[in-house]
Amino acid sequence: MRSLVVALAGPLVILILAACGSGSDQAVEVPAEAAPIAPAVQEELTAGRWRVQVSVRPSRIGPILLAVKNLAPAKPTGSDPWIEHDLVFRNTGDQPVTFADTRGSESIGEAGHSRLLVANEGCGYSRNSPLAPVRAGACRAYLDLLAVKRHASAKQPITLFKGLPGMDRLSAGTYVFRRAVRFQPGRRGPGEGEGRSGVVRVVYEVTSRSG
Repeated sequence: MRSLVVALAGPLVILILAACGSGSDQAVEVPAEAAPIAPAVQEELTAGRWRVQVSVRPSRIGPILLAVKNLAPAKPTGSDPWIEHDLVFRNTGDQPVTFADTRGSESIGEAGHSRLLVANEGCGYSRNSPLAPVRAGACRAYLDLLAVKRHASAKQPITLFKGLPGMDRLSAGTYVFRRAVRFQPGRRGPGEGEGRSGVVRVVYEVTSRSG
C-alpha cells in the first residue's frame, strides 16, 4: 500500500502520517522586556544568492503587538527547509490572552505559480513519494493554543521551503503569507465566533544579489 510522506516544520520533520505524535499546547514564553517590539521594523537575511526582508502587517491588533524576530537559515533536515523565523506576539494588556489554533501551511507566488511554501510549526507539506509534487496543508493532529501572559510575549516559529518537487523556481518579488488569528482574554481558547479576530500578513521581500 502506498504511504503518504509528510514533512513538517519543527523537531520531527519526516514521518508517516499515522505516526504523528502530540505536541505542546503552548508556545515558549519570554518576558516582554526580553523581546522588544518595534512596529514596522524589518528583519533581513542574505541566504545564498537571495536577500530576504521580512515584516508583519498590521503590527498591532488590539492589545497585541506583532513582530518578526530571529530570521536565520533553517537547520538542515530531511524536509529541506530554507529559512526560518519567529512571529512574536506581545500582550500589552492587563489580562492574559489565549489564541485559537490557526496553524497552517500555504504555497505562495503569483497566480498559477508556487515559489515558496510557508509553514507554522507543526505544519508542512505532504507527498505520495519522495519525488512526487508537494502539497501544502499538512499539520500534526494536536490542539495548539497560544497563551500569552499579561505584559509578556510568546513566539511561534515559521519555516520557509523552496525548490521542492512540483514547485516553481524562486524569483525576486513580494510574497505574502496570510494567517487568520483569533484570541480572547483569559486562559480558555476562543470557540467559533468568539473573541477578537484579524488577519496577519507576513510579507517577504525577496531580491537577487546578482541583480
